[in-house]
Amino acid sequence: MFDKQVYIDRRAELKKNFKSGLILFPGNDEAAMNYSGNTYSFRQDSSFLYYFGLDIPGMFGVIDIDENKEILFGHEYTLEDIVWMGPQPKLGQLAELIGVANYESIDKLKKFIKSKQSKQVKIHFLPTYRGDQTIKLADFLGENPYKLKSKISKKLIEVVVAQRSVKAEEEVAEIEYAMEIAYQMHTTAMRMA
Repeated sequence: MFDKQVYIDRRAELKKNFKSGLILFPGNDEAAMNYSGNTYSFRQDSSFLYYFGLDIPGMFGVIDIDENKEILFGHEYTLEDIVWMGPQPKLGQLAELIGVANYESIDKLKKFIKSKQSKQVKIHFLPTYRGDQTIKLADFLGENPYKLKSKISKKLIEVVVAQRSVKAEEEVAEIEYAMEIAYQMHTTAMRMA
C-alpha cells in the first residue's frame, strides 16, 4: 500500500473529469471453494485497489462529485471475527489510511444509492467481471443483473484507462522490485537445475 496522499491525488485527478454524478468502485468479496469459511486466496479488484488502496474483502468505494466527497463503505469486524482473526482495524482507521474522511456500514449503501437515484444523479461504474460482484452491484442499483452491462459508464472507462496508463514513480519502483524478485527466482532455479 502506498502513502495515503497517492490515493487522495488519484481520486482528485479522477474527479477533475466529471462535472457531476456518483462514481462507484465495488471491491471484491472472498470466493468460497466449497463452503464460506474455506476461500481461495483473496484478490482485490484492481480499480478499487488503485483508488482506495485497501486489499480487504467486502469494501465499496464511492466518489460523490456533486458533494465533493469520498465514502468508504465496509464492515466493522464482529467479536467473532476478532476471536477468529485477532485484533482488526476499525472501518474509520481503514478510511484514515487512504485519506477518506467519510465511512459507513455497507448496510447503508443501498439506501444511499437510492437517495441519489431519486435525485436523478448520474451513476458511473466500470464493467464487472465476477458473478458475485455483478449481482451485488445490481442489487445496490436496483437493476436486473443481466441488464447491468448496458448501464456501464463509457466515460469512466476512458478516464480510468487514461489515468492508469501513466505510471507514477512509486508504481515504477514496485514494478522494478517485482522484476528483481523474478530475476532472482529465475536465476536461482537455473543454478539449481
